[in-house]
Amino acid sequence: MNYTSALILDDHQLFAEALAGLIKSTGKFENVVFENDFQAIVTLLESQNASHLFIDYMMPNVNTMAEIRNFHLKYPKLKIIVVSSIINGNLVLQLQKAGANAFLSKNSNLDELTNAFRLMDTGKFFMSNDLKSEVIDLQFNSKKDLFTSREFEIMHHIINGDTIDETAEKLNLSKHTVVAHRRNMMEKMEVNSVPALIKKAIDLGMMS
Repeated sequence: MNYTSALILDDHQLFAEALAGLIKSTGKFENVVFENDFQAIVTLLESQNASHLFIDYMMPNVNTMAEIRNFHLKYPKLKIIVVSSIINGNLVLQLQKAGANAFLSKNSNLDELTNAFRLMDTGKFFMSNDLKSEVIDLQFNSKKDLFTSREFEIMHHIINGDTIDETAEKLNLSKHTVVAHRRNMMEKMEVNSVPALIKKAIDLGMMS
């Protein structure tokens, strides 16, 4: 099966160029374009009939989970492939719920990319091989799946060292909402401090 065009959103140009080359080598696309600016991708989606969107999960100042939900609703035929070096089963499951069609490791090769296209064409979700054991473990360990997708996003900002004000600004939330989420997360994990929350989340394999 041949497709129309693939769009790549990644702020690391060298990786984006390498991924574009890998996608082109499949011979399945008429056009492959990469951008490092989110608004440029939005414009391209509105102006052309793209069939696949490859998006880096950790794009600066982009609420990736929310934008995937938006793209999924606005462009139901668009295949959304999240690309990340994060190896985390909870993240994969949350992205699948949001509307992503695949999760690729940044270490994926041509064979894995080809398998991803094949599986997505059948309507199934694809994940890189190095994530499968993570997801299987997660499905049998309910403790790891305690966080909502919003709490998972906030946890990433906590680990990245963002303050409450910075997290609120980046996620377009009030400071009180961020504080409430942090409090709920600590209650769920049965800890009394943010450092303890981070340690327990990492120990359980919820965060990389």
